[in-house]
Amino acid sequence: RLISKSTALVFFHRFFARQSFASHDRWVVAMTCVFLASKVEEDIRKLKEVIVAGHKVKTGKELDDKSDMYKRLVDKVLVCERILLHTLSFDVSVEHPHNDSLRYVKEVGGGSDLKQTAWNFLNDSLNTKLCLCYTAQQIAAAGVMLAAYYLKNRSESSSKLSRAALQQFDQMYEKDGKIFGHDAHLLKSIVNEMLKVYQKVKLSGEDIEQIKGTRP
Repeated sequence: RLISKSTALVFFHRFFARQSFASHDRWVVAMTCVFLASKVEEDIRKLKEVIVAGHKVKTGKELDDKSDMYKRLVDKVLVCERILLHTLSFDVSVEHPHNDSLRYVKEVGGGSDLKQTAWNFLNDSLNTKLCLCYTAQQIAAAGVMLAAYYLKNRSESSSKLSRAALQQFDQMYEKDGKIFGHDAHLLKSIVNEMLKVYQKVKLSGEDIEQIKGTRP
């Protein structure tokens, strides 16, 4: 499930915000984060499933669950799980921005394109450290802003709704310098961080410069 994957990525970022890549195997940590997240989000995956899948992603090869390699990985993940929990101070609660983005899309009368595009940006933002620096609500607002700017020159139906949303952003900004109750300049900073994921893929340079050049 999406929420389990998202939680695992947040755990991974939180872990290496305090621990060193030189001291911990990132593949073992990644598998451990997936295993722990599946339990936290009640999307249970057996340790065997996680290890076999993780090994295949890393090596492209199937792993025999009766092999010595498999047994070593089981031991490593179980030890790493304890280290992960201690590193997180046993705080495994994670608030994701997706639900807040739905509320923001509804507030500006956005359609399904705006909702889905915002979710795509939010999903990809998990490849950054935004979850360590900003609240879920701030990231959600930035994701909806980015989605609206991205869609405004796309299909006619998407463009019409996104332009209406942009007009509301302007009205919010002119009222108190905030968008969805968040400082507009802060949201612009978050948008710029999100865009770093797309410097070489997905968004064209023209798209990126257009979004960077918008208010505020």
